[in-house]
Amino acid sequence: MLLPLLLRPSTIGRSTLSASILLASHGVFAANIPGLSIDPEVFSFELSGVLMEDFTYLDQLSRYNAPASQWTTRRSSIAAQMTFLDFVSLELDLGVDLEKDEYEWRDVNVSLDLPNKWEFNAGKMKQNFGILHSSSLKNQLSPERPIALDLLSLERGTGIALQKSFGRNYLGVAYFDGDEQEDTKVTSVLANYVFESDSSSYWHAGLSVASEAYDQSVYRAQTQAATDVMDDFLRTEKITADRVNYFGPNFAWQSGRLTVLSEHLQTQVKSKLEGDRTYSGSYIQASWFLSDHQHRFNEGSLKSLPMGNTKALELVSTFSRLDAYSEGDGFAADTFGIGVNYYLNENLKLMSELNHLSVNRGDYAGDSGMSLVVRFQLEF
Repeated sequence: MLLPLLLRPSTIGRSTLSASILLASHGVFAANIPGLSIDPEVFSFELSGVLMEDFTYLDQLSRYNAPASQWTTRRSSIAAQMTFLDFVSLELDLGVDLEKDEYEWRDVNVSLDLPNKWEFNAGKMKQNFGILHSSSLKNQLSPERPIALDLLSLERGTGIALQKSFGRNYLGVAYFDGDEQEDTKVTSVLANYVFESDSSSYWHAGLSVASEAYDQSVYRAQTQAATDVMDDFLRTEKITADRVNYFGPNFAWQSGRLTVLSEHLQTQVKSKLEGDRTYSGSYIQASWFLSDHQHRFNEGSLKSLPMGNTKALELVSTFSRLDAYSEGDGFAADTFGIGVNYYLNENLKLMSELNHLSVNRGDYAGDSGMSLVVRFQLEF
């Protein structure tokens, strides 16, 4: 009965989360009641959450007669994870809109750890593609993703995924039904491969490919100028697409306090009515800890920073190039960013980043501007 429910996450309401917390609370408090203790290898429960508040400030772009700024709640969510018999895990991630008093189920999925290092997932979850799309937003190096990544729109969906590890090699395949947006229903098939080194300095090389069936629904490549206040500034025309294919090699290297990430992304839009389009982008991102810390990876994605009771200070720099100009439409732009991250402890993180955007092709060719992004991030 569980799997069909997970494959229809929209049917899950507040009562499901309440029941899950009550069940988990019973398991937690029963450990202190004689005769009612529960073996953690049989059942365990973890409740967590995150709050991200962003401030963005934009200046110099000719679209505006004056600087623009805004506060945004980037994320507010509560997550529960329950493990049964040490091989079945249930994850519930509830996103809460504090301003509108609304919520949505971001992730609702079950995971099975199978013999011989196989793992099966089913439900609503993120589509793993590359390093930063596979990594949690709260673990990323800068408050804004590189501009090239915003071209790639493999969003969360409901589906199934199968992963297998072969020593230092990781292979995954997945099938998703995307959420309906603007009367568009998209199905996708995804595969990714990662090889991790086994040496003193960590590095990995990965490759992700995906194909989405649009069946003459509307596709639009769109991005923002490194900040949410840009709204509709950079985007392409709407295309009646038959299929959209994605290709993305990626690389990560770490030696001591230094971490370097890089990805190349290519999106090919197949359209019988309007002609094929190809968009591409790349970025390279580097970070250096002034303190004695280093990031950790697992199967090609960034994980949370092990802190203990110490503080950490990190410098980050990013260069991103995006070419979304095709058939006389769209844009091409570069961004360069520098930032500072301050980790007060494992739960509290302050991030700031200064970005410079320059538009090379399209209606706003020759335009440029600066944006400042500041984030307060609390995990609990």
